Amino acid sequence: MTLDDRASAHRARANLALGRKRWPEAQSELEELLSITPDDPIAWNDLGVALEHQRKRREAVEAYARAAALLPAGRLSRRNLVNEMQRYLGFAAALVLFEIIAIVLRLLPLSQGGHDAAIAIALIILALGALVYYQRRREQLPADTWHVYKSEMARTRRLRYGGIAFVFVGFLVFAILLLVIVLLPGGAGDGTVALVILGGICWLILARVLWRRVIAPRLERQTEGEVVD
Repeated sequence: MTLDDRASAHRARANLALGRKRWPEAQSELEELLSITPDDPIAWNDLGVALEHQRKRREAVEAYARAAALLPAGRLSRRNLVNEMQRYLGFAAALVLFEIIAIVLRLLPLSQGGHDAAIAIALIILALGALVYYQRRREQLPADTWHVYKSEMARTRRLRYGGIAFVFVGFLVFAILLLVIVLLPGGAGDGTVALVILGGICWLILARVLWRRVIAPRLERQTEGEVVD
């Protein structure tokens, strides 16, 4: 059996295992496949999926990073890398833990001042713990994996923050307009105020649709073009 035949056989068995959610089997087949074709970005991404479902966070991050490095224009592997890296570094876990602490504190018989102080102390301790955890997890990663992740975060900064800014700036214009109308001598009619408020609400809806359907896809194509260049 030639190397190509072996690679095809491993790929077929890996796809079958992935489809049936037999993650350890898929991992084994994909590792065999990558020993034959180490520069296959699709196989690296699929390996990341198999590892992710087994909660092997660090190995999954490394697999997604290899896929993203081999195929910089691959949107799926880049998105998988960012999502899994954030889980690996504990961002989501820290937020969930804080919510649990806040719920527990609300159940305790504390005064309002005592409750606020306890929340502040818990937040500080949690932030310090998260920082230590983040640093230790970061040190366990290969330098190449971290570099690919940081490059992806820098490349997509416009996409991640642009939507928030786009919606906020437009809404801020309506808020300022409403403030000016209210402060005008003699004031404005209830109908005018209601129209401005309605306009602000409509802008929130319209801006999200415009960003998701028009602006963000255009920026995504631009960033993909930059990667290709």
